[in-house]
Amino acid sequence: MKKYSKNSQIEPVRPGSHLKEINLQESTALVINKTTPMKRKILLSLCFLSFILSFAQGSTTLNVPTAGTLTTLLSSTDKTTITDLTVTGNIDARDLKCLRDEVTNLSTLDLSSATIRAYTGTGGTSDPNSTVSYPANEMPQNSFSFYGTNAGKTTLTALKLPNTIVTVGVRALNNCSGLTGITIPNLVTSIASNAFYSCTGLTSLTLGNSVISIGNSAFLGCSGLSSLAISDAVTTIGTQAFYHCNGLTTVIIGISVTNIGDNAFLNCSALKSLTVPRAVPPTIYANTFSGVNKTTCKLYLPTGSTAAYQADAYWSSFSSLSESAAANSFSITVQSGTNGSVQINNAAVASGSLLMVNSGDTKSFTILPVPGYEVATLTYNDADVKSNLTNNVFTTPAVTTNSTLNVTFQKSVYNLSIISAETGTVNQLCSYGDTPSFSFTPVTGWKVSTILYNDVDVTSSLINGIFKVPAISANARLAVSFISTNNTVTNAPAVINSRVKVYARTSEIIVEGTEKGESVELYSVTGSRLQTVNSPGDKMSIPVESGKIYMVKTGTGTFKVIL
Repeated sequence: MKKYSKNSQIEPVRPGSHLKEINLQESTALVINKTTPMKRKILLSLCFLSFILSFAQGSTTLNVPTAGTLTTLLSSTDKTTITDLTVTGNIDARDLKCLRDEVTNLSTLDLSSATIRAYTGTGGTSDPNSTVSYPANEMPQNSFSFYGTNAGKTTLTALKLPNTIVTVGVRALNNCSGLTGITIPNLVTSIASNAFYSCTGLTSLTLGNSVISIGNSAFLGCSGLSSLAISDAVTTIGTQAFYHCNGLTTVIIGISVTNIGDNAFLNCSALKSLTVPRAVPPTIYANTFSGVNKTTCKLYLPTGSTAAYQADAYWSSFSSLSESAAANSFSITVQSGTNGSVQINNAAVASGSLLMVNSGDTKSFTILPVPGYEVATLTYNDADVKSNLTNNVFTTPAVTTNSTLNVTFQKSVYNLSIISAETGTVNQLCSYGDTPSFSFTPVTGWKVSTILYNDVDVTSSLINGIFKVPAISANARLAVSFISTNNTVTNAPAVINSRVKVYARTSEIIVEGTEKGESVELYSVTGSRLQTVNSPGDKMSIPVESGKIYMVKTGTGTFKVIL
């Protein structure tokens, strides 16, 4: 959630700092007497009108110290308005039930840093009329599938599972049709039956390195999957595990798989490529690949294994067998978020794609955020490799196993510096494209003199006293100065003339708008006159020492400048 008022930081002006480009204008009397009440009262009041109000609550992070108490940490309003939630700490089946049943509009959920504790009772995600035992480190049965109806929580589109779980329970995400991608953490050893049954929106699936068994009907009806790589730790694929995944075109079976259950790939009618790297054919059954066109689907096998597959009663039904280096290679699954792309040789790689790499080879990827965005996370086999990016290119180490490359993008964040001679610099953090608005309220006896945005005079852009910053695309500065409406300088005009602007840059003070021959006087902050210069007209520069406060007196008033 963007809370810019909390992210702001105030940096007081100090000797040796570079120019702070807001000039507070005062009368000569105030220059000489540093302790006058008027000077102490001068403030820069920045009222963040629509700025804060324009950002609705987007994401919330909540720590649960004691498992089972999540519902008490959420207000009734939270439960209906939160859409993006990160949960840390200790949770159990009661907390998952709260997330499923009570947080009604939950869309994005990050549980990666949460730990699931054991719970026994009637308050969990399964049968409320029976005492059920929910093991520790298991994504509970019916986590997001409503008990009795088995209807899924369809609002859920993105989920990060806890990193410490070892099992995904029965019907954990059954019928969660809005879920678009899932990564099974590396400690998970088993995926229970019906765990992701009919998750029709699922387009990206990454199996962790430790998964040994995939349960019956675990991914039945996941019609959005187009490619699948079974990790090398998997030994068994259950009955109907990928039944009716009719979007699958490419499947790579892990080298350790010894048994593929009956109907496991039934009705996977789009399957065009099946790679089995095991020399000894895995056990399959009459209907394991029923509905697959075994004439057009190419079966890639390791060198020297064709005879063994042709001798098998069921594998022999594939007529397009080929001994290929593909069967001796490994896959890299590419997962990428929105607002950027992953490319190879200037061609974009779609999220969820499988790329084949010969054993021992490397692969180079170009990571390109769209304008205004940057790489948020870059992981290779769950290890953070963002620091390995060089000129937007990441090169894998030698590939010796099926691997996953995952990249996400986030908006770039810039500093909008609001600079005042009195208060120093307030840095407001703004995301790319933000357009915050500000109003400026001088105290009695003062008025706005000049507003500069990135050194451009925008005073005339005020509408009802409010300036709206253009869409942020880089670090920026908003500089404001005030001038007294009761100027006490001898011979000063009764009406303030706003033609003169005074500001500073590094080691010089810039004076604009004076007439040719007009006297411009430079004073120290204690009131000592340092020099007098006759203006050449229009714009002039006065070299000064950085890290000090100066007063500049012109015919229109006295300006205060900090370098």
